[in-house]
Amino acid sequence: MSTRHELDLVLGSVPAGTPLLTVVLTCEVGTALGRVLADHSRGVSRQEGFLRRAHADWARQLPQIPADLVIDNGAVPLAEGVQQIRGALAERRER
Repeated sequence: MSTRHELDLVLGSVPAGTPLLTVVLTCEVGTALGRVLADHSRGVSRQEGFLRRAHADWARQLPQIPADLVIDNGAVPLAEGVQQIRGALAERRER
């Protein structure tokens, strides 16, 4: 998860005039819960209450993030998501 403030910090270090493409990856909390429960190397994020709170926070942050592309990686297969990013990059280059 990231916040608008964190994104601004990262983008603040990008040299002026650099073309940017901001891609946000997200998924439903149920999808995330299934993933973290299957990953025994995870820590606190395996706790359902923590994960649900984090997703609620993310839902509040998302509208504040100026994304060029938002991909629900729980619903969009990896190859399709890659194609969407490539398409967005190609469009960006044409501008």
